[in-house]
Amino acid sequence: LLFSEMGMWPVKYRRIILALRYWQYALTLPEDHFLSITMVESLTLAHAKKSSWISNLAHVLHLLHRPVSMDLSRQWLPSDIDNLITAVEQSCLMDIDAFIAVSSKALLLRYRSLHQTDPSSTRKTPMASSCSYLNVPIFAHKKALVRLLTSSHTLAIEVLRWSDRHCPPVPCSQHLCRFYLSEVEDEAHALWYCNGSQSLDICDPISSNRCS
Repeated sequence: LLFSEMGMWPVKYRRIILALRYWQYALTLPEDHFLSITMVESLTLAHAKKSSWISNLAHVLHLLHRPVSMDLSRQWLPSDIDNLITAVEQSCLMDIDAFIAVSSKALLLRYRSLHQTDPSSTRKTPMASSCSYLNVPIFAHKKALVRLLTSSHTLAIEVLRWSDRHCPPVPCSQHLCRFYLSEVEDEAHALWYCNGSQSLDICDPISSNRCS
């Protein structure tokens, strides 16, 4: 969630991009340059299926959540590395989206991802920018928004998920609204559907308009 909301790179992806940029730089050097010679030798070892810097890089790319293939038998150009970097960025984006898709604590973030105006194929990188709600000037309001979006609140859907020796876990279907005891008290219910508290209706302009 830190990476999806704040526009930060996971460390493993940052290191892979740095390694690819280093290789791209080496490809621009003259053939008699020490680094260029070293990379040629490394690629030759990789062709022979022996351990080298290039073969290790290819192995790391293969182990990503969305594997990125690297053909070691071809001749590589600096422009080819840009394509690899783009593929790594897309793999990072899919890794973050996959985490949100299965996380029980990211319901609202999942809905936001499903209702984006731009399809994921047009999102060049997961690091476009941090989310706008982080610019809320009042810290208490910002904190409340973050806790709501990351399921770090005191609604039943979250509190009844906790368990200890004195309180066994409660099934999700029994995380009922404290006012109605008929529907699950999750974020969507508290924001848009619950009208069991008059004080909530007054604070919520959507509920006020609905009731009127």
